[in-house]
Amino acid sequence: MVEYIPTLNLTFIDITNRLEQMKLKQHTISVYNDGKELLQDCSIIMDSLKKHIEILENTMESCREFLSEIYDDLSKPLPPEDFVFNTAYGMLSYRGRDNIEKKQEEVVPDRVFIPEIKYNMKIPSVKRLSEIPSMFYYYKGDKKTLPGVYCNINNNCIKVPFPQVIDSVKDFNRVKSMRCKYKTRELCYSHTNRDCNYAHRGEQMIKIGYQSRCPSNPRFGNPETMAIDTKTTVSDDIDTVLMYGLNDIFSTAVWFDYYKITKKKLMYTDKA
Repeated sequence: MVEYIPTLNLTFIDITNRLEQMKLKQHTISVYNDGKELLQDCSIIMDSLKKHIEILENTMESCREFLSEIYDDLSKPLPPEDFVFNTAYGMLSYRGRDNIEKKQEEVVPDRVFIPEIKYNMKIPSVKRLSEIPSMFYYYKGDKKTLPGVYCNINNNCIKVPFPQVIDSVKDFNRVKSMRCKYKTRELCYSHTNRDCNYAHRGEQMIKIGYQSRCPSNPRFGNPETMAIDTKTTVSDDIDTVLMYGLNDIFSTAVWFDYYKITKKKLMYTDKA
């Protein structure tokens, strides 16, 4: 390693100097041939570097996997009994061995070009799919935060809502399925002079479950019937539900990123 980099630097200096010297000479066949020779030498060096880079990348990936195995083995909690046991990867271990305290590694977001939407987004990137953490977490709550299931989108903690989901095929009720443009019921009434079926500030909203989203069970996601609906909804429909849901969530993440909205805590997305 110590010898490789200085030698490589000297090689780059040599080929750069050769080109600069040729540029100072008269245009002759000899200089032309020297230029062809320089291109050939550069091509040989580049081919070698590509092979070296490929070897380095494979070695690094293999080393990461190996270190991951060691990390998983040494971070496994010790059993209370004093005897030899098998680790996650089949190695024999024992009390008193080396131990690594298991911590969640921080993934630093960076700007990544998303080709599907032609947008440079600040988003964490990983080398392996196994490095991606869980999407949802349960929080027990505190004095300022409600307990429930939360997810993190662009460093914004968002509580997962569980609104009532209406089967659009069987129920044509659309009351409180949209937010009123006047925000409050009082302001709405002063403008329209009538009762409004839209959701006003602080009112619980409902979700319309359309057949295009989940043909076998349009109300899928309704909290009151979730236990039953999970058993009757077919797998093909889950793909469609994921298509709608994940696309919506990611589109929201892009919106957060574009307007640089971060460190917010949203607990009432199901209320107007």
